[in-house]
Amino acid sequence: MRRKLNRRLKGKPRLKVLVLHRDSIFLNFLVFFVMVFTAFTFMSLDDVRRAIYGVKPGVTLEGLDMSGFLKKEVEETVAALAEKEKRLPKDAMIYSETGELIPEEAGVEVDKEATVEALMSAKPGSKLNLITHQVLPAITRSNFEAIRKVDIKDKAVAFGINVAWGEEFLDKMLETMREENIKATFFFDGNWVNLFPDLTRKVASEGHEIANHGLRHLHVKDLSIDEVKDLILKNEELLLEVAGRASRLFAPPYGEVDKEVLAAAGSLGYRTILWTIDTVDWKSPPEDKLMSRVITKLTPGAIILMHPTAVTTSSLRKLIGEIRKAGYAIVTISDLLRMERGQESDS
Repeated sequence: MRRKLNRRLKGKPRLKVLVLHRDSIFLNFLVFFVMVFTAFTFMSLDDVRRAIYGVKPGVTLEGLDMSGFLKKEVEETVAALAEKEKRLPKDAMIYSETGELIPEEAGVEVDKEATVEALMSAKPGSKLNLITHQVLPAITRSNFEAIRKVDIKDKAVAFGINVAWGEEFLDKMLETMREENIKATFFFDGNWVNLFPDLTRKVASEGHEIANHGLRHLHVKDLSIDEVKDLILKNEELLLEVAGRASRLFAPPYGEVDKEVLAAAGSLGYRTILWTIDTVDWKSPPEDKLMSRVITKLTPGAIILMHPTAVTTSSLRKLIGEIRKAGYAIVTISDLLRMERGQESDS
């Protein structure tokens, strides 16, 4: 029996090799386990935590070695570096002594959360910097320039409607705009708002843009910078009280503008708005003449000046149709300015 078993074993040498191989694997695994266990035994619990949960070895932030830092420590380090890196934006301004325009300066803000996440997920040896973004100032050099047309490529125009009289036509104008589904920018004179607060609220409630035409219809070129500021700010306060909102757009009465007017409006964060196309509707031209003035001068970013008048009211629906037929959308002035900013950011 034993001889038969020996003959069988001799005939199958691979079985012996396989048994030895499995034993070898088990022995190697056992040695590895003992080595790892020994290593962790001699490491402190804090070292173990850092090895498992901390920043990977060799990772740096702005040249600072962050290896093994835990998340709370990373957050504290990033916060300290961010405070040093932070730079507040500076508004553009007019230097009063010389009238010189001092351009704006963008600020810098650190995205602390994104920086922390980048560090915690970084591969060993990564060299990282703080993740930052620009902070734009509230007042830029563009605040000190009069806007006659917005520089865009899209075929869009805006109605700029100055309201200091003509209340008897406003309801009909609003009805037409509602039915045609368009929004316009209404520049309100403060004295008129005091006389017709309900109409002002109605314009706002229908989603039109509320803008500033000054507290009173004065010749602003005859006023000082402080007086122009007062004219704008008191009307802003009134519009906020009556309409609940007011955009930072100022259409100076009579379209008067000079360096002092621009300095006053710009320093308050306002954009001074004039026009591209004047309907001259206050002179009550024939409808076809008013239409021709507008349609023949259409251009992307055009601002079309109008008032609540009989001829504007009677021709408004047809005018909207002809503008659309020419391929143009009708939006608010702030919409045009947003389109311009979007165009700049894409370039």
